[in-house]
Amino acid sequence: MKILSAVLVLALSLSISASAQPAESTPDMQEAMKALGMLFGGGAAGGEQAAKPMVHQRQLRALLPESFAGMKRSNTEAGKQAMFGMNISYAQATYAGGTTSIDVKITDISAMGEFMKMAQYAWTNAEMERESDDGYERTTKIAGFPAQESFENNGKNGRIQVMIDGRFIVEIDGSGAEMQTLHDLLKEIDLKKLAALQPEEG
Repeated sequence: MKILSAVLVLALSLSISASAQPAESTPDMQEAMKALGMLFGGGAAGGEQAAKPMVHQRQLRALLPESFAGMKRSNTEAGKQAMFGMNISYAQATYAGGTTSIDVKITDISAMGEFMKMAQYAWTNAEMERESDDGYERTTKIAGFPAQESFENNGKNGRIQVMIDGRFIVEIDGSGAEMQTLHDLLKEIDLKKLAALQPEEG
């Protein structure tokens, strides 16, 4: 995450510098921004990466169950974003009842450059396990996909992240819920179906 933050600071600095430079110096700055875009977007140039197809957000939203354990899906949102030549689509929702609240998000990160994936999701290539009186954190495999999970006993705050074939990231964050409950919700999302999704127009 520190690497990612440094890259984002660099991006902001370049953006500010670009707006502050006189017109005759803009070509160099444009080249720098172009290079940054290639770094973020995986090396594409000339707008090629921006045109890379991605899974439509409605395909991702369709994978979110309408209800779970008596809790109806709420705060549903789906959309897409573009930055530095990267296209990202996502769908998210909340399942809440009593003292339990669980947020789920599915994101298509296929257009994200390998450097950015490495910086933000380095845990996919790591093996780690830590336990204490407060809870635990570890990397694991879920349905054959690399995953990371953590749990805090105080407040029963849990988190699961699953990387699907380097194309999608599934995130589940729970409060007031046992880790098994988060795993049960994850089972309601067909990860194999998610892995098989292909971009569509619209």
